[in-house]
Amino acid sequence: MSSIRVSTISTALIGLCLTFSAFAQDNNSVGNDGKSQVEVKTDRFSGKSTVTLKPQVLLDTAKHKVTMQFESHDDFAGVTFESSSEEYVDFGDKQLHFLVDGKRMFIDTASQQNTPFSLRKRDGQGRANYTSLISSLGIAQLEEIVAGKTVEIRLGTVELKLSQPVLANLREYVRVFADHAPSRRKRGGK
Repeated sequence: MSSIRVSTISTALIGLCLTFSAFAQDNNSVGNDGKSQVEVKTDRFSGKSTVTLKPQVLLDTAKHKVTMQFESHDDFAGVTFESSSEEYVDFGDKQLHFLVDGKRMFIDTASQQNTPFSLRKRDGQGRANYTSLISSLGIAQLEEIVAGKTVEIRLGTVELKLSQPVLANLREYVRVFADHAPSRRKRGGK
């Protein structure tokens, strides 16, 4: 009798493990292959997907480094700019502007979050993570940005130009994000 229970429990556990590994493979869809800069995670209970663009380096000098990361929230994408520098960089008005093939786009004023002194860590070049600037963009704004060949950003007082590899990664992110956005899924994509 005891061996039947053990056999039944073992079979059930093996089945459960196989089921969970199948669910885990669902998260290995577009971008979760270790090579892509875009990651998709789907909540199996709600069906909601979160699309993330891994941090992209926009500026990397001896004194200042700026990275950009996107994460979807329904039909909007939150963008976070991380600033690490030898000394604090003042971002002035914190307004987020884009120049897409020379065409001006004002997005928003970014919220600034200063890293508490106790949490600041210095990298190998002596730069500390002082500031995060956060804003959001809609799908249409992102599609307009990635349609350009040359994309420049002004974040307060800092001006940056997106490299072609960063722009290619952003294009992939926007494509995947649009495919998973609730408003686009109801209509069957674009």
